[in-house]
Amino acid sequence: MARAPEIKDTPEVDALPGLPLPRERSHLVGHRETEHQLLDAYRSKRLHHAWILGGPKGIGKATLAFRFARFAIANPDRFGTAVAAAQDLSLPEEHPVFRQVASGANPNILHLRRPWDEKGKRFKTELPVDEIRKTVSFFGTTASGSAWRVCIVDAADDMNISSANALLKILEEPPAQCLFLVLSHAPGRLL
Repeated sequence: MARAPEIKDTPEVDALPGLPLPRERSHLVGHRETEHQLLDAYRSKRLHHAWILGGPKGIGKATLAFRFARFAIANPDRFGTAVAAAQDLSLPEEHPVFRQVASGANPNILHLRRPWDEKGKRFKTELPVDEIRKTVSFFGTTASGSAWRVCIVDAADDMNISSANALLKILEEPPAQCLFLVLSHAPGRLL
C-alpha cells in the first residue's frame, strides 16, 4: 500500500486485540447484498468512481472495502471472464494480491486513516489534510500492472473541514481507473 514508512511497533487505529485487521480478513460477515451490488456495479458499463460505505462503527465496512479493492486490483478487466464468472468479491488467501494487501504492501491501495502521533503516543483525533493530500502523489503515479488505484478513506467522519474540502476537490476530477471507498459511521453528517 502506498503509505509512509512506519515504525515497526506503531499500532494501527482499527486494530482490535486478538482479531485480524480488516485488510487481513478473507471472510466477510454480512454485507452480502452490498457485496453483490458492488460486484454488479463493477461489471456494468458505468462504474462510479466513489462509493460511501456507511453504517455503525465495527460492522465490517473496512473489511468490505479491502475485499472490493483486492478484487478490482486482481481483476482489472471489468468485462473479462473472471469477473463475469465471479459469485462474490473474494480472493483466495494464497492469491498474490491478497497477500500484498494483507501485509500492507500493495502499491495500488492508499489507506487513509487517523495517523499515530509519536510524540503523544496516541492516535490523532482527526484525519488531517496532510493525509488527504497524499492522494495527489498516489494518483500522480501509474498503477502497477494496469491495475486500478484504490483509495480507502477510513473514516470520513474523522476528517476536519480542510480534509473534507481536499477530498472533495480530488473527487470532483477523479483520475482514470481509480476507486474511492469512503467509510462513514454517519453518512448523513458528511460534507
